[in-house]
Amino acid sequence: MKRFFYVSFLFFFSSYYLFGQSNFGAEVNGVYGLPSGVFGNTYKANLGESASILYHYMERMDITLSVGYINFHFDNAKYNQSLRDLNPNYNPVNLDLNYRAVPLLIGTKFYLTNKSFMPFFVAEGGVSFLKFQTPGGSSSGSDNIKVNENTSVQITLEAGIGLAYSILNNFNVNICAKINYINEKAGQLPTIGVGNTAYLQFGNSIISFYSFNAGLSFYL
Repeated sequence: MKRFFYVSFLFFFSSYYLFGQSNFGAEVNGVYGLPSGVFGNTYKANLGESASILYHYMERMDITLSVGYINFHFDNAKYNQSLRDLNPNYNPVNLDLNYRAVPLLIGTKFYLTNKSFMPFFVAEGGVSFLKFQTPGGSSSGSDNIKVNENTSVQITLEAGIGLAYSILNNFNVNICAKINYINEKAGQLPTIGVGNTAYLQFGNSIISFYSFNAGLSFYL
């Protein structure tokens, strides 16, 4: 995460020299990701980052090219509570599972005004490069659970609303709330099978999460 922050910082300020005297700009954001739906049943909220190149296509409209990073951790506490609800005598598990996503997206940002306070809509689409772990089977205790490493590239969609505030000439502070979809497997709630064996099911459910973004942008 620190490495990505330093790269974003360098990207933000070097863009001034790279795209000087043009319609280009740059943006960097910190991201708070909050899993929802089926994905929210088994994964915790976490922090991430994003960086974008902006092209001022027309008045109050930008074309965006963005890259980001976020890593969600398995929520053992919520999962074990679900197990206890099914069988109070079941042994708790401690799974070290992560969902790491690097989205590469292109989209548009449309501003409702061109004043100091600028509400906007944003929509982006592309792909996410994923690295994640899944259980390799069932278990009656955490010592028997095998973890498989997986990689995938999946279609990703984001849409949201936000507010930009001009603090200096061509420099803005931005906040934005988005809903995010990744077409990949999501962990479901556990079930108890024969012999009090627990199963963590993974189906082809779309991963969804809310993201709350805050950062800086500038235009030339």
